[in-house]
Amino acid sequence: AGIDIEYRSERVSRIRSRFMNPEEEAGIDKEYETEHLLLHWCAKETLFKMVGYEEVDFLRHLHVCPFPYAEKGSFTVYETRTGEGTVYRLNYLVTPDFVLTRS
Repeated sequence: AGIDIEYRSERVSRIRSRFMNPEEEAGIDKEYETEHLLLHWCAKETLFKMVGYEEVDFLRHLHVCPFPYAEKGSFTVYETRTGEGTVYRLNYLVTPDFVLTRS
C-alpha cells in the first residue's frame, strides 16, 4: 500500500524535467497544468514507496499512464526498477489545498 499528499505549489513546474518523461508530458492538460503535474509527482511518490528499493530514478523507473484530468478518479502506474514491471491502479483526489494519491 502507498499514499502521498502534496500541497498545491508552482514548484512542481520548476522540477518537472526531473520526473516527467516525454510520453507523460504529452498527456498534460494545459488548462489544469499545475494540478495534472502535481498528480504525476504525487503518483510517483506513492509508487516509490510501494516499490521499496533504493536508487529509484523517478524519470526512468516510475511511469504514469496517460489519463484525462479530473478532480477525482483513478489511473494506472507502473515501475521498471525491479525488473518485474509491476502495474498498479492508484486513486486520486484534487482539492483546493492539496492532491492525494493512494493505492
